[in-house]
Amino acid sequence: MLFNGLTATSWRLGLHRIRRQKLFAFIKIGGLGVGLAAALYAAAYTRFETSYGRFHPNADRVFRVTGPEFPGTPYALCERLKSTIPGVAAATAVKRISTADSRSYLRAGDRRLGEDRFYAADPDFFRVFGARFLAGRPETSLVDIRSVVVTESAARRYFGTPDCLGRVLRIDDKIDVRVDAVIADWPVSSHFSFNLLAPAGAMPELFGMDDRDGWSSWNYQTYILLAAGANSASVLAAIPGAFPESYRKTREDRLRSLGLQALPDIHLGSLPRGEFEPGGDRKRILVLAAISLLILLSAIFNFVNLSTAQSLQRLREMGVRKVLGAGRGSIVRQILVESYLQTGLAAAVGMVLFGVAFPAFNRFSGSVLNWSELSWPKTALFLAALTVLVGTAAGLYPAFAAAALSAVRALRGEKGLDRGKSMSRNVLLALQFFLSCGLLTAAFTIQGQMNFIRGRDLGLDTESLVNIPLPPAQAGRADALKADLLRIPGILSVSASDFRPGRDGSNQTFVWEGKDPEQEEYLRWFAVDADFVDTFGLRISAGRNFGSADQTTGELHFLVNESAARLIGRPDPVGRSLSFEGSILGDRGRIVGVVEDFNFRSLHHPLEPLALLALPAEVVRRASGEDRSIPLFKMLSVKIAGRETSRTLAAIQAFCLENFPEDPGSWFFFDEEFGRTYAAEIKTGRMLAALSFLAAALAGLGVFGLSAYFVERRRKEISLRRILGASTGGIVASFSRGFIVLLAISAAASALPSFLFLRAWMDRFAYRVILGPWFFAAGFLSMAALLFLSVGVNIFRAAEANPADHLKSE
Repeated sequence: MLFNGLTATSWRLGLHRIRRQKLFAFIKIGGLGVGLAAALYAAAYTRFETSYGRFHPNADRVFRVTGPEFPGTPYALCERLKSTIPGVAAATAVKRISTADSRSYLRAGDRRLGEDRFYAADPDFFRVFGARFLAGRPETSLVDIRSVVVTESAARRYFGTPDCLGRVLRIDDKIDVRVDAVIADWPVSSHFSFNLLAPAGAMPELFGMDDRDGWSSWNYQTYILLAAGANSASVLAAIPGAFPESYRKTREDRLRSLGLQALPDIHLGSLPRGEFEPGGDRKRILVLAAISLLILLSAIFNFVNLSTAQSLQRLREMGVRKVLGAGRGSIVRQILVESYLQTGLAAAVGMVLFGVAFPAFNRFSGSVLNWSELSWPKTALFLAALTVLVGTAAGLYPAFAAAALSAVRALRGEKGLDRGKSMSRNVLLALQFFLSCGLLTAAFTIQGQMNFIRGRDLGLDTESLVNIPLPPAQAGRADALKADLLRIPGILSVSASDFRPGRDGSNQTFVWEGKDPEQEEYLRWFAVDADFVDTFGLRISAGRNFGSADQTTGELHFLVNESAARLIGRPDPVGRSLSFEGSILGDRGRIVGVVEDFNFRSLHHPLEPLALLALPAEVVRRASGEDRSIPLFKMLSVKIAGRETSRTLAAIQAFCLENFPEDPGSWFFFDEEFGRTYAAEIKTGRMLAALSFLAAALAGLGVFGLSAYFVERRRKEISLRRILGASTGGIVASFSRGFIVLLAISAAASALPSFLFLRAWMDRFAYRVILGPWFFAAGFLSMAALLFLSVGVNIFRAAEANPADHLKSE
């Protein structure tokens, strides 16, 4: 057998060779370790991102009802699905109540804390999703409208202990509710997670409005649990029939666009808007996995290249071993043992690097992956398999080729073995250059796109604009808070609205004069006050700006942007009617002016029709037999003067501390927050830049190792050239020429796949840079500079040495 007769001597000889050739061992083992660490993280990250939702006990039977662009549905659909479709075993409607920019504030005894993960759902919630109850029962949860379900971590946050059944929480200083159940926290691999869950029937009590009855308010996400054996396609076909006949007649196209989304598919199949929480990015996973695999391949190429190159220096050693009686099997075993020893050490280095760099990997990828999510047995199996595979690939050919060479030819040091391997080394090196040039080009292009976005005019004056989130309990005091802020020196203007940087805005069906009844068009809209236009520097192109009277009269007053004016079909729509369809705000309104288009959403999206609605701080509507105030404003936007900014910001901080003591540091600069809408692209850019650097560094290490090998073999030639008058620069250029030609060919070959990848990536932006040749040139020149550095160091050292010393030794 091939490995029969292995002794400790074989391993000692392998370690001895590593100590004798420290530079080559460092390049091979360190480079392969880096590649293995990148591959380990890519495997762990991919496994984690594809595991979302699978922890639920019935994950394979839970589906979400969605529209073509957003997941919202009417609340009333939930009950109709259960009562009209036999394949639906249970259904629940879920709505997010509080977010990071619209927190609820809960009081538990003397403790008052902000909450941004507060949801509402109907009693079937736990039938659909399941949960581990620490206290209370699923059958009685979410029934009493004055009760809530809390998670274990939320219970500890509010009460200091999960033993809080029956304890009271006061919401926004208005309504008391008691804890009816405590459940274990969901794993982080969920497409949404909550701290508190209230009954959907409590909406009128808690928030003064009830959007559960109308079929035009698509404000809930509906999840269904299919009965065992039910077919999802049949259920989907039956869903339109659950809507009232009158609705089906006028919204036939919309109902045909409904879909069912499997629970495990939601995280990576997020819809363009309306998700409870940002989802994952399937493309980012594929990019990370692909690049990590390419880095691993680059490290393997280095290892194999240097292993085969080194094997040529051992011909005399193999000849001596044969003369002393060593058989072919002994020689093959020795070379393979050395190869496996080095790959084993690389696997150990990879594991150490993986552990040390784990937090950095998470930052670059934007993941919340933790150690507990890793499958260590599979990781160990992966490393063991890769160790054997790479060790075999690197050692098998040199081992059998050296064993087959006759003792006489080996003792002569014949280089016939090098002819075939020279071509294979060039092919492997070309592949490394191909990968490195493509990755560097992509990194430069993505950075250029992000710089373009940061420098683009949004149509808003966002310089020195500070936003202060308004707690719901304080929204009704917007006018008084504005007055207090305007007394601070350095503040030029203040506006109250529900406009947040990059936010989609509310989506509503509107009716206007002359609209085709069959046309179902939506307008995005924001509730604003009369100071919004001046604070944000919008430009009026027709009609007039809002006045203070527009916020108080019974008729609604709108400003529309130019895109909305074109949708309405009138170049000057001022004075025309514009009305909500089925809104709690009323339906009678008119357009008082037109503003120039501005980018209220991120630059992923083109300009869209928009209406700005002038409203007071609170709208009073009747709910549950009594009048209730509905706060609409969620943000104070403060324009500050450019001088003495630090003093003004200190005064704003003091203002927040006095008025919002629970969360005094929540204010932020508008442009910084808007920039966070590109968080995914920024993370992708950072990740690609880091991985591109790794790939380029590995290619540079490979070139450095090969050039060191070539210089060692051709040191006599270099010495003779120096004696004959060749300059150091000329020698470096002569030895680098072959590498540069190889790099140029590889860079040209990488241009097309890089272009196709980058064009697909930039399709997500409505506004983007021109994918010009300069990005490809930057990738090539960066790699060429690294190549010159790698080759030049070895050749410069050899060329600057005293030629006589080396020729004397020859």
